[in-house]
Amino acid sequence: IPANFPISNEIFRKTKEFASDDLTRAMAAGRVFMSDYKELNDVVSGMHPLQKKYIYQPIIAFAVPENASNMVPFAIQCGQIPASFPIFTPVDDWAWQMAKGTAWAAHYTYHELITHLGVTHLLIEPIAIATRRQLHDFHPISRLLNQHFEGTMLINSLAVSSLIQEGQAVDRLVGSSLATNFTFLAKTRLNYSFSQNFLPVRLKARGLTSKKALPTYHYRDDAIPIWNAIRTWVGKYVDRYYNGDAEVKADFE
Repeated sequence: IPANFPISNEIFRKTKEFASDDLTRAMAAGRVFMSDYKELNDVVSGMHPLQKKYIYQPIIAFAVPENASNMVPFAIQCGQIPASFPIFTPVDDWAWQMAKGTAWAAHYTYHELITHLGVTHLLIEPIAIATRRQLHDFHPISRLLNQHFEGTMLINSLAVSSLIQEGQAVDRLVGSSLATNFTFLAKTRLNYSFSQNFLPVRLKARGLTSKKALPTYHYRDDAIPIWNAIRTWVGKYVDRYYNGDAEVKADFE
């Protein structure tokens, strides 16, 4: 349990699904999970044309009840400093609903800036550019990848010229200020490891692979078969043209 998120068995048992459960036992079984938005310390609240916006750095605790399959949120702390941010639970009624709203706002801000823009649009752009600069249109890897770049440069250009400019969609929709968004985006994007975020690697690192501890996790259960199918098909395709690493290194392009 992080020092700055002092959840306890008493807090855990306030949620009806865990009234007869034990936090230590649940943690030992791998049934407890946490979302920590500490990275959002790098941004500050922004301004909407009509009013001030707010962005916080919440920590949220979830657990899977015994003999159940879905994780349930049981504690939300809306900031990183316990002395300034109390922990809310489902028994706190409207305060709990407001805390959930704070958590959703943080999640979608992170999703829009990092997951969507940073490590989707901006991650694929240099790969698209390198493919078109270095590989002939008839090169097998070019033919494999190029169809997946359709629209990439156009939508990224639109983003730079319009979507992420002052007063435009991103500035209006996310809670943080535009200036700090760019700093945060650059820092996270440049520190992002492509290979360490392969889906199976990322799920394992986050402790999300066990169907015993977390029986229902739709993202994992839907995405892994797709990942495996793509990996198998692409592997067979590439192996038709290269017999090993030496042939890849010997490829002029």
